[in-house]
Parts: sequence; C-alpha cells; structure tokens
Amino acid sequence: MDVRRSPQCRRCLLCCICSSRWLRQTGRDVHNIIRAELTVVDGKIVTHVDHFDLYRWMKMAMGPQGVLLGWLPPVQKALQKKARAGLVDFMSQGK
Repeated sequence: MDVRRSPQCRRCLLCCICSSRWLRQTGRDVHNIIRAELTVVDGKIVTHVDHFDLYRWMKMAMGPQGVLLGWLPPVQKALQKKARAGLVDFMSQGK
C-alpha cells in the first residue's frame, strides 16, 4: 500500500486482488486489480473512488456475454447504475 499524505488529506493507493463470487447468477470467480483513492478527514473516509478495468471485470464475471457486450458504454453504465443503487441501499440500512 502506498500512502501519500497532505495536511488535510490522506490518499491510499491499493492493489487489491479479489477472488470471490461476484455474480450469483454465474458463480464465476473474479480476480480484479483495483486502484483505490480514499480521502480521510478527521479519521473518517469522506471519499472513496475505485479505478479498474470494467471490461476486464465484465469478461470474468459474465463470461461470453461480458466478452461480447461488456465493452459497450450503455452496458457499463447499466452495471454502474445497479452497483450505485446497491451502495445507496446498503448505506440507508445504517451498516
């Protein structure tokens, strides 16, 4: 982990290797390499942005459908919208 600090901000660059069941429909394992940028203020994470190759993820998670359709911007936007809705739902539960 590479941590760069400034007086008001701490940024962490992570290389996270995940092997987990991402999609219940396919049960495929996904090995994703993520660069995460976090902003920490007063000991709390106030922003968190992940950077990774979404097409690469979609190929692994969705198999042949991901290879054929995962590069299309409307497909990627639909997935991002679904992920955002899941995050909002999780956050609303107060966990």
